[in-house]
Amino acid sequence: MKNCALSIILLTILLSCDRKFRDDFTALDITKIVIEEQSKINSEDYTFFEGNGKIYRAEKSNQIEEYKKLLQSSIETDYCCCPDEHFSISLFNYNDNFNTFYVDTLELKDKIRIFESGYQYSYIVEKKKWKAFLSKINN
Repeated sequence: MKNCALSIILLTILLSCDRKFRDDFTALDITKIVIEEQSKINSEDYTFFEGNGKIYRAEKSNQIEEYKKLLQSSIETDYCCCPDEHFSISLFNYNDNFNTFYVDTLELKDKIRIFESGYQYSYIVEKKKWKAFLSKINN
């Protein structure tokens, strides 16, 4: 009986974790999203990514909702090692930058990967949806 109860508790925790990231992310009070295109910089010792000045801003509520919809239509994945950072996505609650994600646009042919800085989880989104979103907020 004790093992059964423990199994139920563990199963409940595991199932609730499966959707934890998306539910937490889309429930946040995001007031601004700043997306900056990144350029790959190769030096003698290492490679890094740096903003190249191309910036997209989503500050209207309908633009922020479009971003949430983009993630809701995505496929969530677990740990992903070392994708490139072609875009950075900074999420704000007023002036507080509370989270930053990155986007790899080349790893997958028809999709992009939006990932958190520790690579612990990511969202796979259709590339055409990503481009349509950028086009909408760029106007």
